[in-house]
Amino acid sequence: MEDKNMAGVFRWKPLLLASLAAVSISACKEVLPEETGRETSRSVRETAAEASPLPFSDGPMTKEELAELEKYLNRGDNYGFLLSDYDGPQEIDLEEVFYNGAGISREGLSEEETGAYLAAAGQSEFMTDLVCLSTGDLDAFLQKKTGCSLGSMRRGLSWLYLPEYDSYYTEHGDTNRRGIRCIKGEFSGDECRVWCLSDQYSQYNMESILTLKRTVEGVLFQSNQIIWDQWSFYKENASQPSAETLHFLVREYRREQGMGEESLDEPVFDSENRYYTEEELEDLSYYPGLFAIFRNELYARHGYLFESQSWNEFFSAYSWYDGRIPSNAFDVSCMNEYERENLRLAVELRK
Repeated sequence: MEDKNMAGVFRWKPLLLASLAAVSISACKEVLPEETGRETSRSVRETAAEASPLPFSDGPMTKEELAELEKYLNRGDNYGFLLSDYDGPQEIDLEEVFYNGAGISREGLSEEETGAYLAAAGQSEFMTDLVCLSTGDLDAFLQKKTGCSLGSMRRGLSWLYLPEYDSYYTEHGDTNRRGIRCIKGEFSGDECRVWCLSDQYSQYNMESILTLKRTVEGVLFQSNQIIWDQWSFYKENASQPSAETLHFLVREYRREQGMGEESLDEPVFDSENRYYTEEELEDLSYYPGLFAIFRNELYARHGYLFESQSWNEFFSAYSWYDGRIPSNAFDVSCMNEYERENLRLAVELRK
């Protein structure tokens, strides 16, 4: 069977504010920060407009365009938009976007505000790093990045809210920071779809298809479809990385292991010529995606036709692959002794 699973006085205020009830939650409307009636910080106002990292063109993105967009997405104010699955900007998980402050956290709080926070939180001192975001800054930031107002967002912050300061507060001692790699992209009119791979603890383990809208002032985040989440942390049942990502994982693995460039004329692993040890496969399982490649290659070498399009596309890039045998007609007896034992061990380690 092929491997398909890439296995005081305060209140907690919801982000959908009554003061913004007049804003429709069914559509986003571009509103300048001044129109909200809230005060915004200087840092937000100064960056209200920025040059677009994307040109206005059609067709596939070039390597240079992908590299430029990659720099943009890896910025502290942008990477959080890739950490939730959403079909429209109003569904973005604001907890992920603002977890580390997104570059707009208020600094230099007064003793009075600090004391008010500690009293509301029931603490005598800060436990770890504090992130403080004013409602005005939140609204201006979201308009700039998504074209939507704060009041139209459907997934709010569960942070402590102090109405006398009109600000949200949270403490955290870790980070949700992930590195972003742009694998491929395509332009169509004013939209751009980009296949983005992200890492965590030096492991690439999540892929999403990000849609951006190009404007004269910059880009707007429109949707993010997570298609692969190895550990199901952000989305369950997302187990289909693209063929391009699978090849990228192979190239990264070979580079790290000092094995040279990927060859499309040879299998990735030599599992048909020798027995792999349990230690070797356990080490391989440390690399998300590679273990599934190892197992599926045992089938692909004998013409197995995968049910998954991404796996067929991946192996079709190799000259030796001839996918012609459907799963209901495949018999593992066609494998040699090495392959059958390697498959048995791989299956055992997945239990």
